[in-house]
Amino acid sequence: MPDPRSTPAMPSCPAVRAAAVATIARLLAGALVLAAAPAGAVEREPVRTLVPGDPDRRALLDLLRPVLEQELRGPVEFRVVEARAVSGWGMVKVEPQRPGGGRIAMRETVFADAPFMDGLTTDALFRRRGERWYLITHVVGPSDAAASNWIFGTVPSRLYLPDDASEGNPP
Repeated sequence: MPDPRSTPAMPSCPAVRAAAVATIARLLAGALVLAAAPAGAVEREPVRTLVPGDPDRRALLDLLRPVLEQELRGPVEFRVVEARAVSGWGMVKVEPQRPGGGRIAMRETVFADAPFMDGLTTDALFRRRGERWYLITHVVGPSDAAASNWIFGTVPSRLYLPDDASEGNPP
């Protein structure tokens, strides 16, 4: 008859139990070492600023443009405030305008009656799969940083945080 004190999680045989305890202790010790490692201890892919002419920047803006043209009811071009990419994720913060730099009148957009908007500044999040980028989400006129709501599990916070803040230093 099996020992009623044994459970599937902890075997009753003393040698097996000792080995299980030792394995659990090693796993916990390893986790503590990783948690205590300095921020820069593990080499990681640097965040890339996507400058004018960068093919990834062009791809991200080209994905966002038709969506905003529909919402802003007309052709748009962008004044790019920020464009970054890291680990298969991309983000842009743009100020949409009419071609040639013309101002977009809020009353002429789908946002004419939207409360709590902070202009037409747009934050957008993208994901790269293979050689192709996909628009994941975007927010027009966020009253706070849209990125604060980008909790899609694997989005690296350093994608949308200032460089010094993503390293654990105060901005």
